[in-house]
Amino acid sequence: MRFLQKNSLTKITGAFILFAIVFTIVSQEQWNKDNGVIAADARGYYAYLPALFIHNDLKFENYEDYKIDKRYEVWVMEDESGTKYIKFTCGMSIMYSPFFLISHGLAESLGEEANGFSYPYKIGLVVSSIFYLFIALLFLSKLLLRYFEDRVVSICLLILFLATNLYVFETEFMTQSHGYSFALLTVFMYSCVKWLDAPKIKWAIWMGITGGLMFLIRPIDIIFLTFILLFNIKSLKDLTERFKLIWTYKLQALLFLGLFLLMIAPQLLYYKHIFGSFIYYSYTKEGFFFLSPHLFDTVFSYRNGWLVYSPVMILSLIGFFFVKRYSKEFSWFSPLAFLIYFYLISAWWCWWYAGFGNRAFINLYPILAIPLCAFISFALSKKLFVRVGLNVLVLSFIVLNVFQSYQFKQRIIHWGSMTKDAYWDAFGRTKNSQLQVLYLRQPDLLEAQKGKNIVSVPVVKTLSSFKNSFEHVKPSDSSYYPYLKANQGYSSNKALHFKKGIPFMMKTEVTVPKNTTHVFITCKIKRTGEVIAVLDGKEKMPYYFVSEDIVNFDKGWEELKLFAPFPNMNKSQLLYFYLANKSMAEIDIDDLEVKFLSLSYKKVEQ
Repeated sequence: MRFLQKNSLTKITGAFILFAIVFTIVSQEQWNKDNGVIAADARGYYAYLPALFIHNDLKFENYEDYKIDKRYEVWVMEDESGTKYIKFTCGMSIMYSPFFLISHGLAESLGEEANGFSYPYKIGLVVSSIFYLFIALLFLSKLLLRYFEDRVVSICLLILFLATNLYVFETEFMTQSHGYSFALLTVFMYSCVKWLDAPKIKWAIWMGITGGLMFLIRPIDIIFLTFILLFNIKSLKDLTERFKLIWTYKLQALLFLGLFLLMIAPQLLYYKHIFGSFIYYSYTKEGFFFLSPHLFDTVFSYRNGWLVYSPVMILSLIGFFFVKRYSKEFSWFSPLAFLIYFYLISAWWCWWYAGFGNRAFINLYPILAIPLCAFISFALSKKLFVRVGLNVLVLSFIVLNVFQSYQFKQRIIHWGSMTKDAYWDAFGRTKNSQLQVLYLRQPDLLEAQKGKNIVSVPVVKTLSSFKNSFEHVKPSDSSYYPYLKANQGYSSNKALHFKKGIPFMMKTEVTVPKNTTHVFITCKIKRTGEVIAVLDGKEKMPYYFVSEDIVNFDKGWEELKLFAPFPNMNKSQLLYFYLANKSMAEIDIDDLEVKFLSLSYKKVEQ
């Protein structure tokens, strides 16, 4: 057990994080889903590999070769002249490439097609994400343990990997770039520190490789290269001495620069091959709006605001006030890099970065680990109740993040259209709300590329409605009258009371007006068992819709809602509404309301 004799908490925590993430990845089995691994942006990152090594066709002149099961498995753009190209830079393909080549070599011997998309390739990409996760854990731990004690680093790792949106991008979207960039930055920072301790060629090599790949994957990450200049700088005199050190070891500095350029050379050659020029802006109409950044929205908007979905990182921001006390070596670099990067994220046209939370901040997490550790160090230096409170807070944030990550996977939390109402309607749910469509606001991407924040807002028109509080039910109404009871109502005197053993209750015929797009039914219930609301077309039309959407009310009463889309048949239809008493228990019902709605959308500027 020598391995655990030093920094045992950090090692155990790292092993636990690795196990938890691998367990989540295995349990999700993304490789068994259509585009479950080569999905979203990864379809563009990955495109270089099959194009180069399988089809020898980087110009995609035979695009039909990429149609598998009637789906495009790679993401390719086309300019006005018809030239096909890959929008994303090739940095991620370079990161994938060792695992791709191994998978390609094994595919046929494993009885799979060597087409770039069969199981061996998907498994290879999953293994690559786990490998770089291990690298990130290893080098971030090594870096932080130079400046902070074991238990501080342990808590920091738990927060970053399990209590933030990094967890989603290491599990469900493990092949997207953010976890890989995270790993590269940790190796780069650690190599810089070691080189500044004692300049050696091996550290210059690693700085050049990781720095070049960081830039190639996400060009704005070039900001992080200033770490070599600003680390452990406390004055202008220190900065002058740093330049002198670099000049003293100029050959190593040239080696670093040469490897940096070597890493980005494949992209320059690709552009030359496709466009005849070494430089090309592949994002075309996408760009920055430096004069109108969304500084507040990027952090606090319900549409993927960073701290809305990773609130634990507030501790890191507070920690900036303690960096000078606990890790003065970072007192210049950390806040400066954060502020510049934050500004650039906020100025990008798609400031909400579709995903779970603002995923662009993940690239900052190795840097934000420093103020986070500073805050944890401060909290652990206080009295017992503060230390206990910190542990409870961290555990609570982990539980919240893992649960909301599940919600995101189930699409209970939308990837790009959330609002305050949508967020709180979804909060705590394990199933999607039928009313979510009313709360979401879909951004107009074309307008966003022009710097405008335009969203589609639902416009609801009530075509007809009726409400029954059961105060004036007549004996002729066989559906209601036998069950009518006085002094049992929710908002009035009377309600319906059904005894045990009745499977279907309150059958009501409803006639749907023309142009109805949705039917909205609510009623108040007091129950001891499971009840669902049902809309049924019976033999009249093929329609069936159910809801178990129950909102807690008061005094034992709850509100049951059913919000159902209705097919546009351009004529009235007769439907049946009833409650299905699944547990056959006693139930009281009051205040039935049925609305027939026409739902449309209009675009508004926010």
